[in-house]
Amino acid sequence: MKILYIYPYEFWGKPSISIIFNRISNYLNSKKELLNEPIDEEYLDLRIENLPEFIPENIENYRFALEELIGNIYHRFKFDLVAISCYSSFNYINTVEVTYLIKTKINPDCIIIVGGVHATMCPEDFQPKNFPEYIYDTYQKEITPFDFLIKEEGELSFFKLIKNLINNEIHKRQSLNEPCIVIEPNIIEDLNELPMLELSLYKKYKQQLIDYDSIWLDFSRGCSFRCKYCPNSENYMNCYKSVRLKSIERCIEELNFINNLNWLSIKYVFITDMIFLPKKSKREEFFNKLSEVYKQNVEFKFQIHIMDRIDICSESDLENYKKLGLIPNIGLESCSNKLLYRMGKVLGKNKIQIKKGIEQYLYKAETVIKKANELDLPIIFNYLIGLPGSDKETIDESRNYLLSKRFEGKSLVETYNIILKINKYFAYFGSDIYNNAEGQYGTVFYYKKWWKIFDKDQAYYAALVDPSKDLSFNESIDLNLKFIRQIWKMQNKLGNPYYSFYNLLKRKEESIQNYKLFNLIKTKNITNFKK
Repeated sequence: MKILYIYPYEFWGKPSISIIFNRISNYLNSKKELLNEPIDEEYLDLRIENLPEFIPENIENYRFALEELIGNIYHRFKFDLVAISCYSSFNYINTVEVTYLIKTKINPDCIIIVGGVHATMCPEDFQPKNFPEYIYDTYQKEITPFDFLIKEEGELSFFKLIKNLINNEIHKRQSLNEPCIVIEPNIIEDLNELPMLELSLYKKYKQQLIDYDSIWLDFSRGCSFRCKYCPNSENYMNCYKSVRLKSIERCIEELNFINNLNWLSIKYVFITDMIFLPKKSKREEFFNKLSEVYKQNVEFKFQIHIMDRIDICSESDLENYKKLGLIPNIGLESCSNKLLYRMGKVLGKNKIQIKKGIEQYLYKAETVIKKANELDLPIIFNYLIGLPGSDKETIDESRNYLLSKRFEGKSLVETYNIILKINKYFAYFGSDIYNNAEGQYGTVFYYKKWWKIFDKDQAYYAALVDPSKDLSFNESIDLNLKFIRQIWKMQNKLGNPYYSFYNLLKRKEESIQNYKLFNLIKTKNITNFKK
């Protein structure tokens, strides 16, 4: 069986080396003695290939080049099966475009499997008659190119599906008019069953990867919190609710593996755990093991970024982050009591307990900021604007928290270095807030299924949301940017290097993408748009 893995083009976000297919391939190969047929694999990353721009005005040129690219692959590697990752909603349209072309022009008999977060959350988007309208100018409306859809985690489900296909225990559809077959989720209960990471699929792109300065790596999966802007607040991705951790030995082993790859040179490793090693004993063990690695004069050629939370980050964690050169990214999200309550940032049994927890959360945020300054530890605080449920009061509360003169006549941002990474809310499908904000807060999603809009500025449609009946999209942007500019000036005056003009231009992976989006948003005339 010849398998072609495809990572499609995406409309938003800085490309990073995703290990999704490497994990799936690694697991499949670790079980190959259970397969009654040999397998051969190839990887195609459409973010890296030098294709014409994927935009409506250029669609014919794109299709011609894409057909030539995949046709040449098929000429030398006659794939029987295509596995494509619709990881994000920003991958959706290209996922559909690529698979229609393969099924109708390259190899009509091949089996096409789709998986990923969007496929899990919106499986109906892969069924006949549910595709973006522009597709039907060229392709049939009554068909779907997708034979199977894998929900949630891919490793175990993909292996079982391949095994069943080889053994003729499951068959693809008889007709393209039949619905795509949805495979029920299978999750890896013990992450130590996953084989050691191996990246040979990516090696063909070693020259192009010079421009890709980061890689994602997972140490754990799942999260015990239920923030309402996260899919974990609903039941579309139940694997997110199951917290599982790898052995620390494996975590260190995979860091060393990436560090020792002579054909891969990267600047950043992002640990994609929703919360970095959420079990305290495991976190401490990691700190100790990494210290031992450093004592052996091992130097990592990359910077390690992790995700932590205000309410579980301890003083000793901060000291270890500094000691070991780890860069924590913390989801502060808001400094408003009211909005933190609405977004479900703090857990509790009742309203009184939750509101008390929020007060403690904001107090703890100050202590984390103070300790980080004492240690000279750069912490990246993610801050979210335009979230449904926001109103003028929530913006005032956040502004007062950051700018009121509470520290001997100075504000928090005049006294301490704070790196605020500003993120505009995107209307991702499937969270509690996405599902319920219209009724609760009078939120307006101008394009609730924005991922079906074929436009180079697709991110704009995802961001176009009136947060509440009392706060429009434009008001939200203007009010937030007004006090964010104040923060920028105060932090620049304080000497925080993150806020220098030079770094504003240089750090594309941080602020610059958001500011480009803001400028794009403000130049659009939203009065011309309808729901």
